[in-house]
Amino acid sequence: YNQFVITMATILGKKLMLFVKDGETYTSIAYATNHTFTTSASTVSVASKDDADVASGAGKWDAQDLDMFSWSISAENLFAYEGNGMTCDKVMELYLSGALLDVKFGLAQTSTTGAPEAGWEQAATTAGVKMLSGQAYITSLDINASNDGRATMSISLTGKGAVKYE
Repeated sequence: YNQFVITMATILGKKLMLFVKDGETYTSIAYATNHTFTTSASTVSVASKDDADVASGAGKWDAQDLDMFSWSISAENLFAYEGNGMTCDKVMELYLSGALLDVKFGLAQTSTTGAPEAGWEQAATTAGVKMLSGQAYITSLDINASNDGRATMSISLTGKGAVKYE
């Protein structure tokens, strides 16, 4: 019974995707194999000389407060000039332009016939289904062409400002 509950409460990774706004539509980058969304918070020391009490040991420990939050997202895709969604040509164009992109990370819409011709689009927001969204720059783009496999493209995006979870 517990295994059934866990299975129903979790989401398969293949259902979560990165969407980039192109025109009026958010669409996926073609042939995604992996996405990673990362957040972090930096801290600043708030310890002072007044905290130093060698006899009690209190002065041996630092004190930290939260300072700044940041976020990023990375995508790994098969390298393709044609396909369902944004191809490597479009991603390269966006990278070289230095454009600030509107991005979303969340559930893709459901399809019973495979990848939609125009690429995956975000699922409609319904009660209980949230999506991460914000603006980001493509800060790195790597193309890997190994001798023993398909060519791949890795993209890193760094957020500008707050990420929303709604």
